[in-house]
Amino acid sequence: MANPAPSSALVQQRPPVIRQRLALGLMLIAIPCSMFWLDRDVALACGALKRDFPAVIAPFQAMTDIGKSMWYLYPLAVYGTLMLALQRLRPAEKPRWRRHFFITLFIFANIAFSGLAVDIIKIIVGRPRPVLLLEENIFNQFTAFAFKSRWWSFPSGHSATMLSLALGVGAVWPRARLFLLPLAGLGAASRVIVTAHYASDMIGGLLVACLVFMGLTQLFEVRGWVTWSKRPR
Repeated sequence: MANPAPSSALVQQRPPVIRQRLALGLMLIAIPCSMFWLDRDVALACGALKRDFPAVIAPFQAMTDIGKSMWYLYPLAVYGTLMLALQRLRPAEKPRWRRHFFITLFIFANIAFSGLAVDIIKIIVGRPRPVLLLEENIFNQFTAFAFKSRWWSFPSGHSATMLSLALGVGAVWPRARLFLLPLAGLGAASRVIVTAHYASDMIGGLLVACLVFMGLTQLFEVRGWVTWSKRPR
């Protein structure tokens, strides 16, 4: 007798756990390595490029705006609210609207919680941004709870947002990863090129996005909102 189809709102393939853990381990190693041996030189080089060749930096300056979470959270919130309303207005089609609601909630939560985590870490860590290196030669003078945006360099919020979007959407529509993951990587790199962040800040933002994604994947499965089909670990 065939197994009944899962009753949860969303069924997708379980993300490859081994690759996830390997990626997390590499990022954890890369962050301190970048802080001590890469960040300063890259920031100075990008600062010189920004000063001497602004036309080269201009496209990256425009690109970096795609990492603003508001571009995604507001439309997702509106769409999710609409899906809740349709469950009440059209009860005969409730499973359909429920499925769309949890898809939306999964993507929204990835972006929102990674952004919240990044903001909290920024305040606690208090790392000076590259602009303070370029203008005042201040580098890695961590000042916790500075409550000034110039001291909120680590981790990169834009990088976290872009990867959270790519992972969340990619979990639902795997083919979208072919476009979204390279876009997230390029957008994250633009934060370094425009001297808004150091390379390690970018990696830190990507790490936060990965951790939030893994946690939400488990949470949605435990709550029955999503069932990930099994695959070898």
